[in-house]
Amino acid sequence: LQRSGIGPAEWLKPLGIAVAADLPVGRNLLDHPGFGMMFRAKGAGVTTGRNFVADVRGPANDKGEPEWQTHPAPVDEEEGIACFWTYLTRQEALGEVIVQSRDPRQAPLIDHRYNTLDIDRRRFESARDFCKEMLATATFRNLGAEWIDDMDKPIAEALAATMGAAHHQAGTTKMGRADDPTAVVGSDLRVHGFDNLFVADTGIYPDNVMHNTNLTAIVVGEKASETIAAALRR
Repeated sequence: LQRSGIGPAEWLKPLGIAVAADLPVGRNLLDHPGFGMMFRAKGAGVTTGRNFVADVRGPANDKGEPEWQTHPAPVDEEEGIACFWTYLTRQEALGEVIVQSRDPRQAPLIDHRYNTLDIDRRRFESARDFCKEMLATATFRNLGAEWIDDMDKPIAEALAATMGAAHHQAGTTKMGRADDPTAVVGSDLRVHGFDNLFVADTGIYPDNVMHNTNLTAIVVGEKASETIAAALRR
């Protein structure tokens, strides 16, 4: 969209791209950033079971939503190494995707703004405290569990070392009313100001979903097919 002239004028004009619509394409980048904590325990390096994903979530906030989710991941079966991988179900930091050239072969600049807001760091610290308590329980002690990572390192430093993407990116073509300056598409998936240009992917999410993005993306695709089919029948 940006290379076609649809995006923030301040980004496009310096690249010599004629602005067809000054819309916030590329802003509001969201993800479920993750942070791993490595430990060693007898038998922990094998497949640990996916039910844990649904069972270990942080306490609910004032909206009734858990702020983080933790699941184990095997790392080294021979050494008994595993990892507690923690995601934020929602991040407050808003990133950007900015085209760097008119040349489609040049990758855009993607800045998730990970580890930039204290509120996101506090959520990760809450999850780390929970994992520390969990490894101290009798169940893990009976397995000789011990931390590999320094669990007392300042959280900002720990995140800088191991934080990564969940690849659940969303939000950069946000859905909203035409008079919303942060929105790119309407409820019919049409890009504001265009009759025959649609966006149908996770970019339209006004806010990220709290789980994997794929099922919601399928619903978006179904909505797009219904809209386009209805238009063709006219």
